[in-house]
Amino acid sequence: FSIIVPIYKVEKYVEECIQSVLTQDFSDYELILVDDGSPDGCPEIIDRYAQKDSRIRVIHKKNEGLTRARNSGLLIAGGDYIVNLDGDDRLMPHMLAHVAAKLLETHADVCLFGYAAEENGKLTLKIPDFTDGVYEGDRRNGLYQRMIYDDRKPFFTFGLAPSVWTRVVRRELFSDVRFQINPLLYLGEDFATTLPIMLRAERIVCLAEPLYAYRILPGSVSHRFYRNEMRDMALMLRDFEKLGAVCGQYGIRKQLGAYMVYVLFHYACALCRNAADYREYISGIRAVEPIIFSYIHAWSCKKSGKRAAVMTMAVKHKMWRMIWAYARRGRVTADEK
Repeated sequence: FSIIVPIYKVEKYVEECIQSVLTQDFSDYELILVDDGSPDGCPEIIDRYAQKDSRIRVIHKKNEGLTRARNSGLLIAGGDYIVNLDGDDRLMPHMLAHVAAKLLETHADVCLFGYAAEENGKLTLKIPDFTDGVYEGDRRNGLYQRMIYDDRKPFFTFGLAPSVWTRVVRRELFSDVRFQINPLLYLGEDFATTLPIMLRAERIVCLAEPLYAYRILPGSVSHRFYRNEMRDMALMLRDFEKLGAVCGQYGIRKQLGAYMVYVLFHYACALCRNAADYREYISGIRAVEPIIFSYIHAWSCKKSGKRAAVMTMAVKHKMWRMIWAYARRGRVTADEK
């Protein structure tokens, strides 16, 4: 394994992260720690660990964001498989041994597994809703048809978590996809990588057990308004098309359409709450690129309930005043009047 860890402002957690690798009962790995210009004590901490263990390799670089940090690690990776680990997360005990045994048994391109989400010291298990085993040939169809959106679940629920750290991937496959991802992509860079990888993999193995611990922090991007979210969604969709990940098969375009409905509706609501007035809100909505709407119009929500139907109607028919009123809860401005 090549275990790639991008590191930026995680001084409080980075030692626990590193220790979760060093204490594994499987030793055939290299640990690549990528300091993305972190302004805290992280550079000194990782240098200290590298001096003690020859399996640890350190890269110090200027701050250029998560995508370029991961790619810097991938450029020097020599393992058969890539493991992605965030600097504030950790591997579960025995993770590497479990995955190695399954990969040696199946020779799979991708190994999927569950994770535990940790928030305020509490762990919640997130297990893939697919049967343990190998998916190849026609058996992959059932995986792909609900890989992005599972319409048997509440709207919107990913069929498989899109994060790069929920799977271990053969290095050649990971590199083929990863280096074609737009480096400007911030939100959605995981998904832009994992969807093409899944569709290109000839053999996928699923493990229904949590092998990764993901730490939910209050300051993370998922917990705050990100004004460029829809720009990043458009970049992600264009990368999918460039990599051949959007096709008529498996309902992939419709599944992505469901995701775009969900994302745009909640972005519009967040924009309402963060805009100074109605004029600024509408200006932000008008900046949403046409490619987003092309996917939204591919989606119909026949099986997904009233919530999905309302969101779909609102964004398909561009009912921005209704969303404004909903998000502001009746507060009307002079501009809207």
